[in-house]
Amino acid sequence: MEIKISSDFILKGLQLISWVVFIGLCIHSGSLLFTMVYALIGNPNAADYYELDHVLQADNSHFITLMSIMIIVAVLKSILFYCIIKVFVKKHLNVNYPFTEAFFSFINNMAWFALGIGLFSYWGSGYLKKLSLLNLPIPNEQTVHIAGADVWIFMAIILLVLAQLFKKGVAMQHENEYTI
Repeated sequence: MEIKISSDFILKGLQLISWVVFIGLCIHSGSLLFTMVYALIGNPNAADYYELDHVLQADNSHFITLMSIMIIVAVLKSILFYCIIKVFVKKHLNVNYPFTEAFFSFINNMAWFALGIGLFSYWGSGYLKKLSLLNLPIPNEQTVHIAGADVWIFMAIILLVLAQLFKKGVAMQHENEYTI
């Protein structure tokens, strides 16, 4: 017995997964912001969750910088998934007419957000290395959720190339519409 899965079913599943990831990333972004503020004004032990209590004890500015990078990366990831959800909700996906300005804009925006995530993750990794030179016990990149800068930058380059292909496709499609 062969099971056929339609593309509509797959798209609905991807939309559901996108919503779950988006909500999780929003919660994560908010918890990072709350942790930073709470650790600075209320309870310094709150920084222990991300293993940054030693950084906070050593210097507030290092803690604020590292937490800000973490928050920026988390917010950019949330925005990236918001863009994905927006495509599903506004029905920008049309298999019969794929080369549209809206879809080009979607891919282009995703590329720039991925590049931003990659650059801030790279900056955060470098900042962690700088802090390790100060002989502070610092967490690894996975613990502070800034790992994978190279993967994000690689994805951004691929998406920028795809965006340019879609841009060319949009131009060719418009040209064909005006040709009799």
